[in-house]
Amino acid sequence: MSRTLVIALLSILLPNLSAFSQENKPQISKSDAFEEPENGASRILSMKNGNTLLFHFTPKKGIYVTVFDAKHHIKATTRNKVDGWKAKALRTCSLKGYFEINGQPVFFLTHKERKNTELCRLIFNTQTGGLTKKDVLAEVPGVDYTDFYGTEHLPTEANLFEVAKDPNSDNYAVAAFRPEEAHRKIAVMHYNRNNKEINKAYFELPKSRYNYLISLNLNVMGDQSVFLSAYAYSVASKRVESSKILTGILRNGKRSFDYQSLDYTDGYQNVFSVVKYHPTDSSLYLLTAMDARTSAHPAIMDLKGPADSYALEMSVIDPVSLNVKKHYLVEHPVLSKYVSDHLHPKDAYFAAIQDFRINDDNTITYLFERLSNRTVTTNSTTVDAKGHFSTTTHVYITGHFGDIGIMKADNDGKELQSFAIAKNQTDGAYTSIFNQYHRQQDDWRFRTKGRYYTTPDFYSYDMMAGYVIYNDYPENIDTKNEETKSKENMHAVSESNTVLASFDGNKVTKTYLFGKPNNTKENSNFCQLTMNTHVNDGKTLVTMMIEKRGREKKAYLVWVNL
Repeated sequence: MSRTLVIALLSILLPNLSAFSQENKPQISKSDAFEEPENGASRILSMKNGNTLLFHFTPKKGIYVTVFDAKHHIKATTRNKVDGWKAKALRTCSLKGYFEINGQPVFFLTHKERKNTELCRLIFNTQTGGLTKKDVLAEVPGVDYTDFYGTEHLPTEANLFEVAKDPNSDNYAVAAFRPEEAHRKIAVMHYNRNNKEINKAYFELPKSRYNYLISLNLNVMGDQSVFLSAYAYSVASKRVESSKILTGILRNGKRSFDYQSLDYTDGYQNVFSVVKYHPTDSSLYLLTAMDARTSAHPAIMDLKGPADSYALEMSVIDPVSLNVKKHYLVEHPVLSKYVSDHLHPKDAYFAAIQDFRINDDNTITYLFERLSNRTVTTNSTTVDAKGHFSTTTHVYITGHFGDIGIMKADNDGKELQSFAIAKNQTDGAYTSIFNQYHRQQDDWRFRTKGRYYTTPDFYSYDMMAGYVIYNDYPENIDTKNEETKSKENMHAVSESNTVLASFDGNKVTKTYLFGKPNNTKENSNFCQLTMNTHVNDGKTLVTMMIEKRGREKKAYLVWVNL
């Protein structure tokens, strides 16, 4: 072959090889830099018109909205005050959900009005970020906690309401728990894409031995129906005497729920549930964690708390008849063996369920993470000039986010593939089961700039398009040692970098998502995980990245194509 022909062939092949290798690398685009919002709470909405909106809820100055256009340039910034709310009202609000509905950003927040708690709907302009409308969708009177003494689930302002949107349409629903109505009713309102109520009914506790009712999870299926799972129980001698999970569906055109009792859940306690609809097989998937001691099922989870051992059960439900197609325990012997063989922990892998994803091929990916919460009490004594002693007691909550476990199983619960990543993170915040499922949509903690504040928004992990995303120290990223005990405890997030990890069937590969900075002891690039927004194409992630160079920090919105 002539030298000229070889050069000609290389000129054709090399660009193609280069393009192929780049296709496997995340493509990252950054906005202009802005000051990191350290006071308050922030969220991101990626709109179908190409705009991206950054919402920042402040403790005193209202709601700032910055609009980025399709080319990721700042288009507008608007400061919004909420009519009828005091400046500090946002600090005590609870986020219940935020979505794009009919081309508009819509947020749902609770607001304390005298003794009552309101659920408010805030609608914004997608072009300017201005607040265009505020509605009160439901109002619940103040809770008399003496009525709930000794019960398993104390109602709080944060859990009086639930909001859910159909991921395949702009229909949504609101559930309001009304403790003043003999603790036996949950009001459910169904809305269409024009924010108009299309149905309303009560999920009512049937006449039975149960006297308390708590909503577990809500699911919306277009404009046709709303599904609700609830936990019914009775109390005697300050303990739960009997309990069961109930399900119900409110169909469009009907004024009452159809009900079904899950008899196999009789006696379950300390229940957590998440329900998701899968259009491929037209089924509802209800994943339930319960105290293993009350269910007679083997424990696979441990929170190191009052109820420290949990079992996990999947129920597949027909939304038309409400009949349970099948139910099975979720166990992970392959994952446990992987952890034992590769991470070599001191004890067995008892990790909390964080979320689950139903894949297009009808397999299910379960997301686990070691969690533990600890309360530390310290006393300090001082003496004044006159010799008088005074003692101050400090109580700290420590939350630990440990090893990640990812399990893929078939539709019957059979484990297909599992892997784990060693991780060691500590922050001063309580964390529980299904933390990842809840934290982006209906959970926030206002940050306060200063010496003592927690930043749980930067801890734990996220998963998208087969990649695991989390923040960690460079020494934990760069080492080939994947033993749990080898991982440095990450407690200072500003010294961390965001990791992009993947599993090829044999080993875990880790890289720096935003690139490895020079001099990692002084510089870092990390992201706020609770602001992670998964765009509908399933491959694009939008988040807020913090770039630290020495003592200087800058924030950016970043668009990552995985």
